[in-house]
Amino acid sequence: QGRLLFELTRFDQDILYFTSVAKGSGSGSVGLEWAGSGEGGVIQFQRVGPKVLVVQKNLRFRAGNGGPGIEKGIDASFPDSIIASLPVIRTDAGNAGGAGKVIVDATALVVRDSAGFATTAGRGVRGGVQDAELIAGTTWRFDPARSAIYLPRTKGFPKNSEVEVTATYEALSGGARTAPEARVLTGRLHYSFVEPPAGYKPREADPRIGVQSIRFVDYSLPPSSTNAVEWIRRHRLEKKNPNAALSEPKQPIVYYLDAAVPEPTRSAMKDGFLWWNKAFEAAGFKNALEIRDAPADMDPMDVRYNQIYWVDRDERGYSTGGGLTDPRTGEILAARVRLESDRVRT
Repeated sequence: QGRLLFELTRFDQDILYFTSVAKGSGSGSVGLEWAGSGEGGVIQFQRVGPKVLVVQKNLRFRAGNGGPGIEKGIDASFPDSIIASLPVIRTDAGNAGGAGKVIVDATALVVRDSAGFATTAGRGVRGGVQDAELIAGTTWRFDPARSAIYLPRTKGFPKNSEVEVTATYEALSGGARTAPEARVLTGRLHYSFVEPPAGYKPREADPRIGVQSIRFVDYSLPPSSTNAVEWIRRHRLEKKNPNAALSEPKQPIVYYLDAAVPEPTRSAMKDGFLWWNKAFEAAGFKNALEIRDAPADMDPMDVRYNQIYWVDRDERGYSTGGGLTDPRTGEILAARVRLESDRVRT
């Protein structure tokens, strides 16, 4: 029937949630660029009678280590966002003492404009973030009737579930020169639902180091200091031998290189990537980084892999870093490096 059903067994527990663009417009000025990001955060499934609410938790305001009293106060003071209401299809009682299973219709959670591309003010969207520049007065409308679950990239794994959706937008004014029918742009959106990792220690940001970060307000900090907190975004890296000055990591940081990258650029990228191992050696890690060719059957949106994309556009664009980060801690779960092919030509 064209619906997507979720089997849920855990409620009121944190799940990481990410949205990416899996098939883009091919134009930086239009927006909706391949491998760009959309909504994301921490969600919980909450059962309420015949439906399950999908609640996105508010991580902008926190209580740190303030204890349950201040945590309750923060929760009562600031709003969450319910991003979907899913009807219950079936409930299985489960075994004695078991939680049982709830089957819900999750179509409304994913067949929608989670990338924020549809606008009413004629603004463009670059990688899911609304750009201040007006793009030729084009206004897009998301069309659910011409959108559907994309089964080839809808898969389940032990710690993450991946869902992809064909998403169609209709131009109410203007259009996209890269689409075969300028007024109809059909791309794909990808969703990752991930079990939150444990055991990662956040690191405070330093203004002398130019790395990306996450920011929030911590109301458990004393009033004599600022309550603005900033943690860097970084990969998890742990020594095999914690007492050694130089040790190999328990798990190296592995990046996969898009098969579309041509030579000689491809070899240069590999060499340049591995140069970073010198910096990691200075930090006490040997062979911390590896770069591999992406297997032919690798899903480019799978959250289990760090990937370097070769992005094609009909105009010169940007090469950017970024990726999917645990919003609770700043741990990078899947890096998404986008290298722009047309820059070489221009």
